[in-house]
Amino acid sequence: MKIVHILNAYLPHQIAGTEIYVAALARELKLKNVDSVILIPNNKNEKEEYFFEGIKVIKYAESSVAERDIITGLKAPAGLQNFLHVVKTEKPDIVQFHELAGSIGVGIFHVRAAKALGFKLVITLHLAKYSCRTGTLMYMNKTKCDGIIRKIRCSKCWLNNMGEEGWKASLITAGFTIMAALKIDTRGLKNSVGTVLAFPKIIEETKVQLHELQALSDNIIVLTKWYRKILINNGINISHLTIIEQGIPNAIVKTNFEKKESSILRLIYVGRISHFKGVDILIRSIKQFPTNKISLDIYGSATEVDYFETCLKLSSGSTNINWKGNVAPHLVIPTIEQYDVLCIPSMVAEMGPFVLKEAFAAGVPVLASDVYGNAEQIKHNENGWLFKFKDVDSLRFQIQQLINNPSLIEIAKSNIQPVRSFASVATEHVALYNKISSAL
Repeated sequence: MKIVHILNAYLPHQIAGTEIYVAALARELKLKNVDSVILIPNNKNEKEEYFFEGIKVIKYAESSVAERDIITGLKAPAGLQNFLHVVKTEKPDIVQFHELAGSIGVGIFHVRAAKALGFKLVITLHLAKYSCRTGTLMYMNKTKCDGIIRKIRCSKCWLNNMGEEGWKASLITAGFTIMAALKIDTRGLKNSVGTVLAFPKIIEETKVQLHELQALSDNIIVLTKWYRKILINNGINISHLTIIEQGIPNAIVKTNFEKKESSILRLIYVGRISHFKGVDILIRSIKQFPTNKISLDIYGSATEVDYFETCLKLSSGSTNINWKGNVAPHLVIPTIEQYDVLCIPSMVAEMGPFVLKEAFAAGVPVLASDVYGNAEQIKHNENGWLFKFKDVDSLRFQIQQLINNPSLIEIAKSNIQPVRSFASVATEHVALYNKISSAL
């Protein structure tokens, strides 16, 4: 059996959750006699090939410029035919889409085209953005959303997420409400005003596209129970959904690291330095404590230069906040083992971050924002702790509790359950592939 896995970037050039997931899946599938090919766009407008961990990666030529019609989904990227040529040449049993993006990346046009050629399709939803334009599933950045797509309500939330408030937000809301009632699509104005007034239309198309993905695909894989519920609430048929929960993508390796005894609370952050990850909130909270009470080590690469510089400035002068750079994937678990608590201050609805499972594999409890993906795995005051989304004071309060009562950490450690391996993830994929392949 042969699978073509499709996403927008890949290792080693981009290291993020989806890329790590696909790499782990491809490795494990190979052990089960399932061949994988990775297919991604190449904005240099030339076809390239390379191998990563023995898996072939093909970069198809994409020449498009990110113009407004492409960004808003009115026009297909020019590289679509190059994409199709590769898929036809590889002749996979199943085409699996792991990422759909706007602009010049892989998107709905590619799914439609692959289906038109008669390929069997699987779509894995790694992010909440397929039903939530902000990706947070926090209504107006304050309360958890039920995830049901409503064009006016979601438009107001999207506008708020962009930072628009007060009279200006009220004026824009009135404008796009009128445009929606009159069924006028203002994107034809081809400017920012036209786009913002078309928010309800774009939201409406989000739901239409979600249902189109169901119609085009043979199955949709979701990684968590909470997101399956949201999809069902938006009208996706439960029989079309398969839950394959995440596992540990890297083998647990033994090292000679020895955990150093410390009288202070030692926190660790591992992940991208991106505003989506909320590193600034963590730094702001740590700075409110005496340096002899707590330390924070930050591991990860900067994917947003300006944000990284902002975080550096925030931490300037704090001798207990240390920037440690990248950590090799196979050393993430033994590195986390050296700390008391892992922090995940997510600013978006994490589907179920790998690093959370890696912390549990290391026997280390997690302190995280209460977005859906974190809250599904962390039981507050049992195997970890949750703080309010985007709330520095709530995070500070939870940290203070741990400083005051170190025994809470030992209790949480004792409640951590074993984490399954990625071999189980691959086994469930193979079962699904076989089911789809044998279906008439």
